[in-house]
Amino acid sequence: MTAAPSSTSKRRLLRWIGWLADLRLAITLLLVIALASGVGTAIPQKESELFYHQRYDPAPWLGLVDGNGVLHLQLDHVYSSGWFLALLAWLGLSLVLCSWRRQWPALQASLRWIDYRSPRQLSKLSVAETMLSDEPGPCLDRLEQELRSGGWQVQRQPDRLAARRGVLGRVGPLLVHAGMVVLMVGAAWGSLGGQRLERFLAPGRELELLDSRGHTQLTVALDDFQIQRDPLGRPEQFSSSLRLIPPPLEVDTTAFSGTAGSSETATAAGVAQSSPNSATTPSAAGSQAGITPAVAARSIAPAALSNDVETSPRSEASTLERTPADDLDSAEASAAGAADQPSRKRVAEAPLRAMISVNHPLRHRGMTLYQADWALAAVNIQLGRSPVLQLPLQTYPELGEQVWGLVLPTRPDGSEPVFLSLRSEQGPVEVFGPDGQQLARLQPGGEAVEVRGLPIRVDSILPASGILLKRDPGVPLVYSGFAIALLGGGLSLVATRQLWAISEAEAGRLHVAGLCNRNLTAFAAELPALLGRVSRAAAQQG
Repeated sequence: MTAAPSSTSKRRLLRWIGWLADLRLAITLLLVIALASGVGTAIPQKESELFYHQRYDPAPWLGLVDGNGVLHLQLDHVYSSGWFLALLAWLGLSLVLCSWRRQWPALQASLRWIDYRSPRQLSKLSVAETMLSDEPGPCLDRLEQELRSGGWQVQRQPDRLAARRGVLGRVGPLLVHAGMVVLMVGAAWGSLGGQRLERFLAPGRELELLDSRGHTQLTVALDDFQIQRDPLGRPEQFSSSLRLIPPPLEVDTTAFSGTAGSSETATAAGVAQSSPNSATTPSAAGSQAGITPAVAARSIAPAALSNDVETSPRSEASTLERTPADDLDSAEASAAGAADQPSRKRVAEAPLRAMISVNHPLRHRGMTLYQADWALAAVNIQLGRSPVLQLPLQTYPELGEQVWGLVLPTRPDGSEPVFLSLRSEQGPVEVFGPDGQQLARLQPGGEAVEVRGLPIRVDSILPASGILLKRDPGVPLVYSGFAIALLGGGLSLVATRQLWAISEAEAGRLHVAGLCNRNLTAFAAELPALLGRVSRAAAQQG
């Protein structure tokens, strides 16, 4: 009673596995994944919800998908969306089942020796030839020599032989499937476990990287930022000169301590204590004017980069003196069993200097730093006889792409403001009134121009480097999977050939036949040539 339902369930399971292992399904999934990747390339990824509403509500993507549609369909994060990861898992399962049902049995079959005993069996193969000879036995011996000299593996019997060559070609499809699975696992892992963060950093500023406990792991300092432009003023390349400053190392100084009575040794054996300090140092002009720097130091965790940015003060090592020798009794009473605590000292390591530019990133400690974009951070300006002030700039997308500016009052009471607008670190700085009329045009480093009774001089413009930090734990798997797939693809080009020969001494015939999984036409042309060489060699020996 229970055998029939069990047999039916088994047949359904086998049909389902056969459907999943179908090559046509795998090709369809590959096309869908390629189409989804194209969508992820066309639509900016991992932006704010406001960005998608502002961009796609007035003009829907392809005339169909507005901002709500992009968010609802998870097109704002295609590569980490549930449906995209499900497609990857589906394709991976299909490849595994295909390898298990087809490629692995084919490899096992190619490794097994098949012993054909009759000429009739050979006549049913794809390529078959018969050679007439008075002495088919010596011809069989000569055929064996020819095959062995050509790199064939030969298994010899008294009146027949079996040979094969290119068995590694059967491993190729398995490696291709395995490489694709590893690559997709790495891509999924990177989408789920990887983080990215982009920040603009002005020269002289620092980016402090913290771990999950708030400890400094690395400090990225921008020393210089250059924008290379063509004769028309269009940016061609951006390059940033960076310093990677590791955190100070704590060194045990107990081994270097002298006697307990030495005050110098007691002082050197201090315990490190943190004292807060500013993460960014404003310029002298900014300090005199009391202006906040345009780009402050940011704190992100290298082990888990997130979009939550916080300002983190830097720490300097300081020491606390231990109890002197004349107060040893009091120290022993307070220590109560902790006689010799090891003393530690913080030692700074030398920073690593590096240069990054577009298409030339920097990889360091599991992170990759990319040169992403550029911006304008601040303008150094002098008002009348005041010191040079560093004023922060902000973008104005309603005025166009890459337009920065600030509103500057021309009177001490904050009245009669003007708007300063600029598009490049080379200038010029255009000054507009409340009615939109241009009042002046200032060149960086040029002479002061009087605007509504206030002399204004632009000293310089401070650009900012857009630095993209990415941590992708799946990158090693992606590269490994790609290498495995390439190796498998190369091995798949190797043709697997099998050949059998049977001699009939009574009939004076030598029957030869073979199989080939690739370029059967060339193999069919090579077999008569092989028999011709055997026949000539046998005639010369006779």
